[in-house]
Amino acid sequence: MSLSSAEIIQHLQNIDPDEFEHFIGDLWERLGWETEVTTRSSDRGIDVIAKRFHPYQQKTLIQAKRYQSDNRVGSPQIREYSSLRQQEENVDQVLVVTTSAFTSEASAIASELNVKCIDGEQLAQLVEENDAMDLVETTTGGLQPSSSTPRETDTKSGKSTRETAELPRGIGDDVIAELLGIARVNFSSESDVSPNKMDFDGLFVALTLRTRSLQDSVWLAIGDKQEVDVVDSTGSKHNPISLSEKPLRNGWQTHDPEVRTQTGPRNLDIDIRIQETTRYLLAVDLSSICDLTRIKIDRYGIEIDFTEVDLADIPSLPDDLKTSLDSVRGVSVHTS
Repeated sequence: MSLSSAEIIQHLQNIDPDEFEHFIGDLWERLGWETEVTTRSSDRGIDVIAKRFHPYQQKTLIQAKRYQSDNRVGSPQIREYSSLRQQEENVDQVLVVTTSAFTSEASAIASELNVKCIDGEQLAQLVEENDAMDLVETTTGGLQPSSSTPRETDTKSGKSTRETAELPRGIGDDVIAELLGIARVNFSSESDVSPNKMDFDGLFVALTLRTRSLQDSVWLAIGDKQEVDVVDSTGSKHNPISLSEKPLRNGWQTHDPEVRTQTGPRNLDIDIRIQETTRYLLAVDLSSICDLTRIKIDRYGIEIDFTEVDLADIPSLPDDLKTSLDSVRGVSVHTS
């Protein structure tokens, strides 16, 4: 089956990040390398180790980023990946391969730090030049019509389960975000849930965040609300607003300026606990669920897409959260 470069990129953007890493390993073998795709629990940031021995021995460490087109690799990530060469002996090259693109600053830093970069267009060109469309077909399950949501696979049958999933989710590099419910909420500036003493009328979005087979020694977090983008129907991006956690019960975390995480070397907003489920509540100034198209958490390459979802099927907030909010002075949760 013949596909354009844009279609190749789109198909690769719609697979699981783990599948993308294996695709990169297979593609580099097609290019004449011996490859090892590392496991999540031991990869130390390295996704693929590629070696070849002719005409001389070479070792390349590959970081594979399965990102959507509007989620470009930035300079902080390039600085982080440049240190990968310290994780292995006799490393000749660090390479970052993405289905999206690199910011101009990232490209400049990569040149300075000798990190090689391959963007989505170049990746599609590699597929075409090396007759590797069969690898794309194998990885994407027969080149079915693509959507903007990654496929999910049943671990027993190996068959796609996304079409039967009730609620949208976003599968990132290390974290999976799953929607629990959405409701329109308003509160007054005098409400206990308003740390900035401002009126609010918008959406509350309840999510769970869970890690993907990481070691207990690893810590993860959302640094601050600027790392989360809620995209509306016009393409405009909104960051969550601050909420007070204190009136909430049952472990719900919010972007509360008075409550910071305890894990890791810094105090951050949302603590994503290893091998546990984090309950995450974000508030955004959108008046209707119909205005919501995407939620993105760039730190982990997460994108929850609402464009293919029947919004009428999305439930309201979980009962325990609604019970907490109903008891907070000045808060009204709308059920329709």
